[in-house]
Amino acid sequence: MKNIIIIILASQFLAKGNDIGKKITLDKLEIVAEDSVKNPKIMGGGILMFPIEISFTRKSQVNFTAPIIVTGTGMLLISSSMKRAQTDWYKEKIKGKSTMVDDYLAIAPNALALGLSIIGAKPKHKFKDRLLVAAMANSMSLGLTYGLKYTTKIKRPDNSDNYSFPSAHTAFAFAGAQIMHEEYGEQSIIYSILGYGIGATVGGLRMVNNAHWLSDVVAGAGIGMLSTKLAYRLLPWAQKKMYKNENLAILPVYYPKGAGFGMTLSFK
Repeated sequence: MKNIIIIILASQFLAKGNDIGKKITLDKLEIVAEDSVKNPKIMGGGILMFPIEISFTRKSQVNFTAPIIVTGTGMLLISSSMKRAQTDWYKEKIKGKSTMVDDYLAIAPNALALGLSIIGAKPKHKFKDRLLVAAMANSMSLGLTYGLKYTTKIKRPDNSDNYSFPSAHTAFAFAGAQIMHEEYGEQSIIYSILGYGIGATVGGLRMVNNAHWLSDVVAGAGIGMLSTKLAYRLLPWAQKKMYKNENLAILPVYYPKGAGFGMTLSFK
């Protein structure tokens, strides 16, 4: 068993003070909030700083370590100094330029994950399974993203609203990028590089458009990756519910300047 100790910033929406010492288990992944900081500091936007211990074994079929670390890094980047540096960079380098490319490019990884098989790429799962994973991943991603937006209420760089953290565009793009990696990555690393590259470009353009802070896009990337990992973990259960009972429906979801997948499940 390996143990990795990291310092992470988690919003009160994710972890409250009374959760210290409790365990959260996802398959073989175990997260323990250790009470080793006697006086946790509350920072801007209702952020609680505390160390967590991530324990995992090699037997785990789904490794959540990377997306959790990426999400945690995004939370660590929430600071006044980082925001000042980005504001100076925007004023000096970008000077009010903007683009709408990110609105369309965010859809590309999901579209490629579903459609690359048409040009001869060999995915691990059939189309209906990839569609099911995409629906679950993006539904969870958007749910986590907007839950945090309305909880942290961090102001955007352009001061347009208080729903900056994290970036939904970036989360959506990285959810699709992770599907590309899971389905085609073993066939060729090019597919993984392409997916993650598009996701990183979307995040960069969100900053160019002065719509998000660096912390927003990094955390959004982690949430997108984590949601896809969870979707693959839930895939066997979802297959039984959808293919046997036919109680699950996948529908397109549209939100301001973006799109995704929605999923409804009825129980008898």
